[in-house]
Amino acid sequence: MKKVVLGVLTLATVMTLGACKNDSTSTNNNSSNNASSQVSSDSVKLESDSVATENTASNNTAIGTVKDFAISLEEAMAIYQKEVPNTDITGIGIDSSFGNYYYEVNGMDDNTEYELKIDVNSGEVKEKRDEKLDRDEQNGVKRNEDKLDLTNLKALKDITEVAINQAGGGEATDWSLDKELSITYWEIKVKNGNQEHEVKINAQTGEVLESELDD
Repeated sequence: MKKVVLGVLTLATVMTLGACKNDSTSTNNNSSNNASSQVSSDSVKLESDSVATENTASNNTAIGTVKDFAISLEEAMAIYQKEVPNTDITGIGIDSSFGNYYYEVNGMDDNTEYELKIDVNSGEVKEKRDEKLDRDEQNGVKRNEDKLDLTNLKALKDITEVAINQAGGGEATDWSLDKELSITYWEIKVKNGNQEHEVKINAQTGEVLESELDD
C-alpha cells in the first residue's frame, strides 16, 4: 500500500514539476515574443519619426531663405516710407549680392524716382538713389501709372510655397513684385536641380498666372 501511495505521490510530483516547467517555458516564450514585438514596434516608430523629421527639414530648406530674413517685407516697406515719405512704391525686388540678400524698393513722387537697397538681416539702408523723371512723366503721370496695389498682399512665405510647388520642388532664389495692367504680381525664380523656373503669381490671390522653364 505504501508503494502505491508513494508511486502516486511521485507521479503527482513529476506531473506538477512538468506543468510548472511548461508554464515557465510558456511564460518565457510570451515574454520573449512581447519583447520582440515591442522592439519591432519601437523600430517602426523610430523609423517613422526619422522620416517625419527628414520631411520637415526638407520643407524648411525649400523656403529657408525666406524664413531666415530677419526683416520682413512689411518692415522693409516701412523703412522705405520713412526714408522717402509721401511717395508710392512702384516695385520691390529681393535678390543677392555676394551671398547677401537685399530688398530693392523702388518708388516715386510726382517728379522724382527713388531706389533704396535694404539689408534683409539688419534693416540698414545700404544704398539710396534718386533720379528726376522725364518731363512727360512728371506731375504724377508716371507715379499713377506704376504705383503698386499693396492692399491684401498674401504672405511672401505662402507665395513662395506656391512657386516651389509649381516648379515641382527646389529653392526660391529671387523675388520681384511688379504690376501689369491692374494686376500686382510676384515673379519668383526657383532652382530645382539644373533647371530654373520663373513663376508669376497674383500677389493678392496666390493664383499662378504664368510658369516658364529655363533649361
